[in-house]
Amino acid sequence: MKKITILAILIPSIIGGWMTWTFADSYDFAPSTKDNPLSVEARVVYGIDTAIMCPQEPCSPPSPIFQFRYYSHLPMQLLGYNICDGISCIKNEGFVTYTITKPGLSGHPEQWGGGTIGNVPWKIGDTVHIRVKVEPVTINDSGNIIPQSDKMMFVDLGESKIIPMDKNRDG
Repeated sequence: MKKITILAILIPSIIGGWMTWTFADSYDFAPSTKDNPLSVEARVVYGIDTAIMCPQEPCSPPSPIFQFRYYSHLPMQLLGYNICDGISCIKNEGFVTYTITKPGLSGHPEQWGGGTIGNVPWKIGDTVHIRVKVEPVTINDSGNIIPQSDKMMFVDLGESKIIPMDKNRDG
């Protein structure tokens, strides 16, 4: 009887510890700050983006997908992101894309950068927490983009609701 009691306590403890370690490992994205000097904005949308999913005609109707859309008020390089809903996370490091901004584009999300984020167990209306790894860039007179790696930062953008993609709003 004593062995059964010990096993009844030990097995759930091991499973719980493994789940906590797995979740903590997937959510970890270095210390992040709410300070957002590049004024990065981001969201997750669900829908069909024909520019990404169907670049050539004819194209059979694609299925809707989750997409990460982002914008910055200052030129920056996105180095990674971590999007979590409290249970599951999408973490992408090594992802590199530039956002070269022009005044007034923040009101035109069709100009926002973005990409697909894969299969996730989320749905429209779910709340996710978004953190990004970014660094500012400068553009020299020749048009070359020069990353400022010494100013790389992890920015906590906070919570965001997953919204349906709107062709007029999201491209």
